[in-house]
Amino acid sequence: FVRPYALNYFFEGKLYRTKNERGSAVFELFFDLLYVGIIANLAEAAIEEATGASFAKYVLLFMAAWQIWTDMREFMDYYYNNDLSQKAYVLWIMVLLVVYANNANEILESKAQTGLVVGCYILARFSAISLTLVYTVFVKEHRRQMIWFSGFTCISLLIFGFIIIAPLRGKIAIAAVCYFYDTIVYAITFHPWFKKLIGARYSTAVNIEHEVERHGAFVVIALGEYLYTIVASSPAASGFNERTARAISVLIVAYCLAWFYFRGEGSRKAIHALRRSVVS
Repeated sequence: FVRPYALNYFFEGKLYRTKNERGSAVFELFFDLLYVGIIANLAEAAIEEATGASFAKYVLLFMAAWQIWTDMREFMDYYYNNDLSQKAYVLWIMVLLVVYANNANEILESKAQTGLVVGCYILARFSAISLTLVYTVFVKEHRRQMIWFSGFTCISLLIFGFIIIAPLRGKIAIAAVCYFYDTIVYAITFHPWFKKLIGARYSTAVNIEHEVERHGAFVVIALGEYLYTIVASSPAASGFNERTARAISVLIVAYCLAWFYFRGEGSRKAIHALRRSVVS
């Protein structure tokens, strides 16, 4: 067990990095690999019947999984993450994601099924908040800001629970509002203006290199789904035909997306979004 400490933080506007050691990158990769199956499972259900309703369902279900991934990314960016308690936490979140992914597409079958899926999401996010609050006891550099962030996020989770009993349109509305609320809360509580508002001399700071690496890994996972679908079960077999042409077209699209994302093609000087100002 390792006493929690902040890897990076701001003190009166100046960035500090405490230690180079972050922990095992293998566990981050292992966690990300689970999303290969989650994306595939949600996407497969969405394309069975290509309608606006199925697309909306896919977006709403994926956003929940993405929010859990974001919580984990933030945790691994802020803190050393290689002791026994942290490994157990990662495994716990992955267990919840496995249950979530295997039941997400049947979320509308019954209230019990809705409760199972929603419960996994709320438990995963509440676990992240709880661990963050425990860490504020030890990590004074993040304390004030993280307490505000955790408090605001708890409001979202309380509202999210009403999805279980709400009618269909209500479920969609509650989920959309909560996702929007979480985005606004994140943008406000980590904004320099909010840090000044609460009088925080210390505040959180991201390790940009690590953030870029984690987002890049997720993009690779998403692009991997393109490549998987054009070769798994030989969908373009029996010579050169229309299906082969479609498979090659998908390959070109995935190749171009990787090219643009990782090389910034088209820019005189590529600047990653995380290195820009807060506004831009």
